[in-house]
Order: sequence, then C-alpha cells, then structure tokens
Amino acid sequence: IERDALDEADTELARTAPPLDSHSMMVPIYLTSRGRLRAAQGRNEEALADFLASGQRCERLGVILGWPWRSEAAIVHALLGHAQEARRLARAEVAVARRFGRPRLLGSALRSQGLVEGGDRGLALLSEAVTVLERSRARVELARALTDYGAALRRAGQRGQARAPLERGLD
Repeated sequence: IERDALDEADTELARTAPPLDSHSMMVPIYLTSRGRLRAAQGRNEEALADFLASGQRCERLGVILGWPWRSEAAIVHALLGHAQEARRLARAEVAVARRFGRPRLLGSALRSQGLVEGGDRGLALLSEAVTVLERSRARVELARALTDYGAALRRAGQRGQARAPLERGLD
C-alpha cells in the first residue's frame, strides 16, 4: 500500500487465509490491513466495515491501545459524509492516545482528527501531529502528517507556508 502497489497487495491478501476464526490479535491486524487496502482502492464501504469489525475484535480482546481502527474508520466515515461519527471516533482515538502518551500513536491519532476536523482546528491538530511525530521513530507516519499538513495549508491559501512541510514529507 505504501508503495502504491495495490494490485500486488491485493494478490498477497488473496493468498492469505483470513484468520477470522482466531481469538488472537491476528484478526484485528488482518481486518485493519484489508481495510487500509480497500480504502486505498476507493472501496470505502468495505474498508469501513473492516475497520469497525477490527474495533469489535479489539474490544472483545480487551485491547484499548495500539491498534488504530478508530483513526482509520474516522477518515473513511468522513469520506463517506458521516462527519459526526468521524469526529466522534477521531476524538476518542486522541483521548486514548493522550492517556498513554506514545508519540507514534498520539501523532497518528492527531493526524486523523486533523483530517476529519478540517479548517483552523484541523490545521492546529495536523501541526501538533507533526510536532509529536518528530519525537518518534515513525518516519512514515511523520511523512503522512507533514504531507497532510502541507496540503491543508495550501487549501487554506497559505502556499508559502505549505512548501516546507510538503518538501519534508516528500523527502
């Protein structure tokens, strides 16, 4: 997915037997991975179903932190026009991540909330996501946050300020 090799990812996924009968973290991992692929393919309804199913499995397993199903579902909800549910899930993910304080999880959650909120509030959240992720080793997450922050600045008419985060994200 990160290399934009979606056909290859789909082929690999088809080779993997879905572990849906398992009672382990393999189920949420599988569902979230499949959901990310479906979202990248533009199959948003299927992606959302996978993210929500991943969340249900996490809840059954007692997993509160560490699996970003809420952030992923929030973004897809927003894409589908479900703004209220998108905001609810994004805010819940940030609240959980703030309690635990892990930079990668918090930065990723802030990025999702920034994308969902939009406007000035979204810009502030995306900026905070960049700051938090700069303290982590999550380079891909930092690149995503920088790119999303730069794009949001451009949309807000701040083209000059957008250049630096966009270039850093690309690097």
